[in-house]
Amino acid sequence: MELIIVSDDNSVLRNGRYFLKQKKEKISGSLKRINGKEFYLFSVSDKDKKKKIKSGKITIFNKKGKKEGKGRIIFLFSGESEYLKEKILKNLDKLSGFSTKERINFLIEISDKRGISGQFILSNFNRKKVDLVIPEFELATEILILSLYDYTFIKREYLPMIYNRVLQVISRREVKNGIRFGVKKSELRKRTQIKNIRLFNFILKKLENEGKIEFYSDRCFTRRGDILTEEEEEILRKLEDIYSKEKFNPMDEETLSRELGIDKILLKKYLDILIEKKKILPVKGGFFLNEEYLQYLIRELRKMKVHKPKFKIKDFREITGLSRKYSVPILELLDYLEITKRVGDQREILV
Repeated sequence: MELIIVSDDNSVLRNGRYFLKQKKEKISGSLKRINGKEFYLFSVSDKDKKKKIKSGKITIFNKKGKKEGKGRIIFLFSGESEYLKEKILKNLDKLSGFSTKERINFLIEISDKRGISGQFILSNFNRKKVDLVIPEFELATEILILSLYDYTFIKREYLPMIYNRVLQVISRREVKNGIRFGVKKSELRKRTQIKNIRLFNFILKKLENEGKIEFYSDRCFTRRGDILTEEEEEILRKLEDIYSKEKFNPMDEETLSRELGIDKILLKKYLDILIEKKKILPVKGGFFLNEEYLQYLIRELRKMKVHKPKFKIKDFREITGLSRKYSVPILELLDYLEITKRVGDQREILV
């Protein structure tokens, strides 16, 4: 563990071994002046690393036990915050004061696209004071809080850059391997170098909500249908052929998976492309209607409307030749599309 301390009484300390006392805790270690100013880096000795020490006021003693002065710990570092320690040491001249608000403002100013972890915040600040200060910065739109539980945050200005990096990694993998493979979440996190798991999950959820990416199993895909290998183009052609005729095809996903020889999970990707291209429509029950068959149904309903503006399920079954198993969900889809409207046990033709 390492600490950054500052003298409260303008005492000038030489590099060497010292003791720091904070309430009942007393720790030993080596002290080194940094930046040629009033800041010191204190490396805690191995035997005292497990002692509970926090930011705040301290009394400083030399190795002989003589009191050297008073000071305060302004930042604490453990192994996982090494990169943040380097940034803080390089920018200490930007620190305007030592209050909670001033130190958090300093962290916001020097933070990069990795953000600041909640673990670091809560090991360096009093939770009640953080509860009062951090929301002020979020309301000022300077930061985005990723976790209220431990106040993990990131500067908003870095978000577009991270969004683009995630999309680029997925797109490059799709260009290389084709859309059927996508990118595993674990590999995506490794390639984008987003170490903070909360930030990573937040970015993925945001992109998913915006319709830019989607997930099948544990793989991530862009919502682009133009990145296809020749093999995948052939699979799409076969799938389109299955649904290209002006007749009803009752094949469900499991049957299609066997017919095309591809995994059921990956089949969803190809079906989504056809849905986006408005080639097919999903129907309750796990099957699909193609556009040609839908137009056929509309024409038949218009013919029926001339002499029978309202009809029952049995009438629909007569003109389509379909069983009740398929007629009911198709009629529900037609209701949703406002082609028909259910009125009691009958349906009114609206087209």
